[in-house]
Amino acid sequence: MFFNYMKSALIRKNIGLYIFSFALVLGQNNLNHSLSFDGVNDYIQIDENQALENIYQNDYSVSVFVKPETIIPGFLSVLRKDGAYNIMIQNGYLYAEKFIGGTMYHSTGNTQFNAEQWYHILVSWNGTNLSLYVDGQLDNIETRTAGINVPVTPLWIGMSSEYGQGFHGKIDHFSIWSRLFNNEEIQDLKNYEINHEDNDLVGYWNFNEGVGSILNNLSNDENIGVISGAVWSSDGAPIQTPVYGCTDSYALNYNPEATVDDGSCVEDPNTYHLS
Repeated sequence: MFFNYMKSALIRKNIGLYIFSFALVLGQNNLNHSLSFDGVNDYIQIDENQALENIYQNDYSVSVFVKPETIIPGFLSVLRKDGAYNIMIQNGYLYAEKFIGGTMYHSTGNTQFNAEQWYHILVSWNGTNLSLYVDGQLDNIETRTAGINVPVTPLWIGMSSEYGQGFHGKIDHFSIWSRLFNNEEIQDLKNYEINHEDNDLVGYWNFNEGVGSILNNLSNDENIGVISGAVWSSDGAPIQTPVYGCTDSYALNYNPEATVDDGSCVEDPNTYHLS
């Protein structure tokens, strides 16, 4: 009888340890992580399929969160594919480049970045001009051009494979899209987790693995990132998990808990609308 009691107690103890360990793993996976770069030789190389490799040849948008640890004279590389498209912080201001043939299109933002502060960045190319957004607000006035030929390099996050110029700080929630965004959508990108099943989403890396040397692309099974040197941090970008639903208070199926409209609103035929 004593043996059976001890056996039962041991089983309960093992189950308890298993549940506790599972809870720790689950809790770790639920944390909002980022990757921290030392500004010297840390980077992520993204394995590019054809869709991602050629994204810069048409309209595209890039969304990413950054938290620079230092602001220095010169360049801090956020995204580098030299000869195609680049996103950097230059002398404390957002800076982007787009290459077509022997022409480099480039633009500089107006917001002065501060150290130890999270910023949301969106850079879009519409075939003619670069649009730069910082924390949901349009940040540039014009796109300039210069005659220059630059060989196309691999897609790196945090550093250029050709020129270095490493980023010192944290990077999080990086996505590339084959379309442009309106103002409301830009606010959603700034505030909420991305719907990774969107057809226009070419690549989405949310940096929430928390361990290991692989950064998974949540939009498909390709385009994984290989982490070199950068270390995981529990200091993630300040975003929320969206609640999808009807946000129109006059609709029959209005959901007061919804934070992002999913297009499901059903109009009340008895509601009068001014035309």
